[in-house]
Amino acid sequence: MFKATLLIFTLLPLWVSACSCGGDAQSMKERFEFYDVIFSGATLETHKVINGNGVRPSFYKTQMKVQKVWKGLGVTPKVFIRTEVESNSCGALSPTIGNQFLVFGHLTDAGHYATGGCPIFVDLNQARLRQTNDTFMAEVWSALGTPAFIYEK
Repeated sequence: MFKATLLIFTLLPLWVSACSCGGDAQSMKERFEFYDVIFSGATLETHKVINGNGVRPSFYKTQMKVQKVWKGLGVTPKVFIRTEVESNSCGALSPTIGNQFLVFGHLTDAGHYATGGCPIFVDLNQARLRQTNDTFMAEVWSALGTPAFIYEK
C-alpha cells in the first residue's frame, strides 16, 4: 500500500502540470507574440477526424469565415483550423457551427491553423451568454486593440 501511495504522489505533479499554460506568464502582448495568427470568425462547417493509430490525436477540422484579423496578414477570408479533441492536450472545445470564435493559432505544415497546446480559442457566443465580468477576456480585448484589418463587420 505504501508503494502505491508513493507512486501516486510521485506521478501526480506530472499529471497536474501536463496542461499548464500559466507558467512564466508575461503580459498579454508578450503572450500574443507566441502565436502566428489572431483572428475572429464564424464557424461554417466542422467535422471530427478520428486518428485510430494512436500516434496523433483526433481533432476537429473546422472551416471558418474570418471577420477580423489582429495578427497574420496572410489570413484569407476563409480558413481551416485544427482543434484538438482531447482535453489533456488543452483542447476539448468543440467548434459550434454558426458561432463566432476568437482564435489564436499556429500555422501548420498543411497550411491550416492549429489551436492545440496552450490555446486561446474562445466561443464568443458562449462568452456573451454568460454575461459575467470575465477579467481574462477584458484583458485580452484591451491588449488586442484595433484589428489590423476587417473582412466583415
